[in-house]
Amino acid sequence: MASVLFFNLFRIREAKTDAFTVKDHRGELYKKHYPPALNDEVWRLDKIGKDGSFHKRLNKAGIYTVEDFLRLVVRDPQKLRHILGSGMSNKMWDVLEQHSKTCVLGGKLYVYYPDEPRNVGIIFNDIYELSGLIAGGQYHSVDSLSDNQKVFVDTLVKKAYDNWTHVIEYDGFSIHHFHKS
Repeated sequence: MASVLFFNLFRIREAKTDAFTVKDHRGELYKKHYPPALNDEVWRLDKIGKDGSFHKRLNKAGIYTVEDFLRLVVRDPQKLRHILGSGMSNKMWDVLEQHSKTCVLGGKLYVYYPDEPRNVGIIFNDIYELSGLIAGGQYHSVDSLSDNQKVFVDTLVKKAYDNWTHVIEYDGFSIHHFHKS
């Protein structure tokens, strides 16, 4: 018995199509985040390439997350610029800083009392930006301060930054009832 195989069931012909995009997922692990999260690695920010020179410089200086980056932007932007070096142009810096500031903050608060008793204190947010003043048992937002209060608060902010180990993370209880440390 002989069996016959037929391979010509289908006829393949040449065809043309309009151009189209083939989507894949290469590079998704290295995408920037819009907006970035505080706990994102610092290379998620615009102008910082993963394992690039800026990324390595920042890591060497102890800046690993967007939160670390933003805290230094607030406390000492010149130091941060120095860490990044001359390879970062002003235009690149502006893009980087703008992107970092789109980050949604987490709501942590920090309090600094310069003296005992704790009648006067200043409040900072997650990234150590001044949020307000506590005086006479009242909270005053930065926007509501008089010019004299702003001058006073500026000196307290400098003192707090110089003595950051004395800044207390707000734990959710009344700001007035901190235990003495």
